[in-house]
Order: sequence, then C-alpha cells, then structure tokens
Amino acid sequence: MRSLRRTVAPLLVSAVVGSTAGTALSVAAPTAAFADSTYSMEAQFIAKVNAARQANGQQPYAVAYDLTSIARQHSANMAAQQSLYHNPSLTTQVQNWRAVGENVGEGPTVDDIHTAFMNSPEHRDNILDHDFTQIGVGVSVDKNGIVWVTEDFREPMYTSSSSSTTTSHSSSASHSSSSASSSGSTGSYSAPAVSRYVPAAPQPQLSPRAILMMRLHELRKRRPISLRTDPVAQSFVYAANLSRLAG
Repeated sequence: MRSLRRTVAPLLVSAVVGSTAGTALSVAAPTAAFADSTYSMEAQFIAKVNAARQANGQQPYAVAYDLTSIARQHSANMAAQQSLYHNPSLTTQVQNWRAVGENVGEGPTVDDIHTAFMNSPEHRDNILDHDFTQIGVGVSVDKNGIVWVTEDFREPMYTSSSSSTTTSHSSSASHSSSSASSSGSTGSYSAPAVSRYVPAAPQPQLSPRAILMMRLHELRKRRPISLRTDPVAQSFVYAANLSRLAG
C-alpha cells in the first residue's frame, strides 16, 4: 500500500516505486460478473472508510464519480503492470481540487488491505482527514486473485449545483453534493508514501546456549555481588570463557 497526502508523509512501509512514463497498456475489458465483483469490493472499501470516519466523529465521504473513474483506471494499470505506485497524473486528472490525496494497496482481500491502511499512520490520516470531503475507489483483481485498490480523496476548490452529482455511502445516512469540473490552479500536494500488506515473519528460535547465556546475564544483573562470592557471576564468566574458547 501507499499513501499520498497533502502534507509530505513517507510510508508503503518501504520505498516509493517510480512509474514508467509513456508506457502503453492494453487492459482487457472485464466480464459483467467480474465487474460486479469489483464494484462490490469498491462498495466494501467505501463502507469501511466511512464506518471508520463515523467511529472517529467525522462525516462520511461523498463518492465522486470522476474520482472513481480515475481510481479504477489506475488500479487496472497497477494490476496489469504488477507494480504498486501512485498515479503520477493525479493532480492533472483530478479537477477542482484544493487538496488531493491517494492510498494505493494490494493484498488478498478487502479486509486485509483496509486493516493495513488503518494500521499505517499516513493511510489512516487520509481516511480520517478533516478537510477531504470526497472519495473515489477503484478496484482491479489480477489473474492470481490479488486485489489492487486505489482510494483517491479530494477537498474541492468549490461546489456547484450544475456539476456532476456525488453521493455518500454510510450505514446511517446518505448525503448528496456536487463538485465543479474546473481545475484548481493552486492547492496542496504531497510526496508519495508507501505501505504493503505483508504477513508477519516467524520469530527466530534461540539456541539452548543462547538461552542459558541470557538467563545467566539476567541473574547477574539482579544480584550485583562481588565476583569472588557470587556463584552466578562466576558461572557467567565461566560460560563466557568457554564460549571464547569454542569460538
């Protein structure tokens, strides 16, 4: 996963991956059943984001269809390239923005990716932002069943009743608003930050010798007595000498 914010924030819990400029992509059109499944996943991401916002006293995000279209295309690009990266054209593709942000991620399920987002400070900040009011989510699933998602966020420069309608996804209420289509010439934007869903690595097992040395060391710290009269300290020295001889 990666998080892109108005304020500079580093994370995909590793390094930012640069995109390849000018790469032509050919993405096959999804079947109706496949499209239905990705639309359902998008709705799940939106529901989870807005549930987290409401649990933290924030208003739910309104879904902006222009952001959704941009997010869907970027997720399709990432899945086709098998590469996690931020949309390099986000600030030009998105119109009428005072501030924009982006979370991108890949993983086995919606739950796994959303949990990873919420466990990452930068991604969580985008989800719980005080200024963003709109969201667009795009999901693509590759041939291996891996879910690729883009969450684009916006604080509009202004709103207008003549522009496209947006709706919010919320478990308790629904709100509607509209966003204008003229691009903002000024605004805040941040360097990308990255985070990826990675299963926890198993903890290494200590050898019996290492455990003995550790326990002797702990006992020695608990009993700060003269070396000549402290059998534990003498044992520790003896074990250390054996270790040096064995090495």
